[in-house]
Amino acid sequence: SVHVALPADTRQRITPGPAEVLVGLRPEGLVPSAPGDDAVIGEIEVVDELGAERYLYLRARGLDVVEQSDRPAELMGSICARLNDPIAAAAGAAVALRPRPELVRLFDEASGDARLREPA
Repeated sequence: SVHVALPADTRQRITPGPAEVLVGLRPEGLVPSAPGDDAVIGEIEVVDELGAERYLYLRARGLDVVEQSDRPAELMGSICARLNDPIAAAAGAAVALRPRPELVRLFDEASGDARLREPA
């Protein structure tokens, strides 16, 4: 499991409901990190270089991925990270990424409803 310390203003916006939630992250919500409790460690399957941006598709053991986008069948269940800073990344390599807490989204596991109120 990955532990993400949410900022106080984010914690205050969590709506009442079950303790179990789905954590949503867009590709820009992950940044390179050292391995640790707040890092997702995975094996890179594909590196997609697009000019100044680099997309990494990786798989992490013990992490269930719920798809919310159209992807080729071979990438279903992978995590996508969009990185702007260059890092050494190649298919088959291990990488540690941590979620950016300010970009984490929470959803009700049963209904899929958002569990964060919009900021005031």
